[in-house]
Amino acid sequence: MSATTDIEVLYKRPAESYPYNMDFAPKLDDDETIESVTSWISTPAGLTLGSTSAVGKQAQCRLSAGTDGTKYLQVVVAVTNLGNVVQMEGYLFVRDAAYS
Repeated sequence: MSATTDIEVLYKRPAESYPYNMDFAPKLDDDETIESVTSWISTPAGLTLGSTSAVGKQAQCRLSAGTDGTKYLQVVVAVTNLGNVVQMEGYLFVRDAAYS
């Protein structure tokens, strides 16, 4: 497993609702994939988190709502097919392009 301090940066508009991916590839070996997502936490409050899933080297969660102009910290913990527990952090910026 390679060490990394990469941070994902995601964007959405307040009215949007669809699956977002957190890419764990920089932290995983070539033959390693995400088997399950054990937690997906968002702070501050205001973003709606839906169901999570594992897709290859990515964790996925349906994100909706959020307050325009807010930066949400995303902390995702997952288990790999090799039994490793990995964590990624990222920021989701909610911006309504019509008012930016």
